[in-house]
Amino acid sequence: MKDDGWLNGAVVSLAGRDRGTVCIVLQEEGEYLFLADGRLRPVERPKKKKRKHARLLTDACGEPIRFDGELLTNRFVRQFLHETFEGVSSAEGTRSDGRRSFSG
Repeated sequence: MKDDGWLNGAVVSLAGRDRGTVCIVLQEEGEYLFLADGRLRPVERPKKKKRKHARLLTDACGEPIRFDGELLTNRFVRQFLHETFEGVSSAEGTRSDGRRSFSG
């Protein structure tokens, strides 16, 4: 299967218990993505999720939001996600458990 450019991209989960959670794609394997958020899903234990159950997040220009860090640590992933998505208001979606949530 060809690379669709999901690797190191920020995605939002569309289905499952983790719906609305923003994660980083660590690995692609066929129709599956391996995701980590640095907190509930650490880099050492990524979540395996079908590609159709995740949406690649893009910036205002339509370019995928990329994780360009060299050190892939949980702290670095958390920092990247926090800095990138800190402008999300609570009305748009912080869940009651404090995790980021996006609708759509």
